[in-house]
Amino acid sequence: MSALSNCTVALTALCFLAMNKAADPDELLAQIRAMPVADRHRVTAELLDDLDEDFVESPALLDELRRRAEDALAHPERAISLEDSIAQARAAAAKVRAQKA
Repeated sequence: MSALSNCTVALTALCFLAMNKAADPDELLAQIRAMPVADRHRVTAELLDDLDEDFVESPALLDELRRRAEDALAHPERAISLEDSIAQARAAAAKVRAQKA
């Protein structure tokens, strides 16, 4: 991030701390969008890295996913066809579009 961008983000954080209120997400997004593209990509990458570090699947969920994968590999005849999968996806998309209309 450029020195100016670092300064802007730091000043914003200090202003919000001094005012004893949480940062407004829309204001922060506006500042990020005003940054040069390279700086925006760096901010995005940093946020995603933080998200990945905080995201940990429970051992029970990992065991269940592993069990399902092993079962699917052991019994490929139970899988639905590509055509059926596409038809289900299209039907789900049509349902969502109809709800939005």
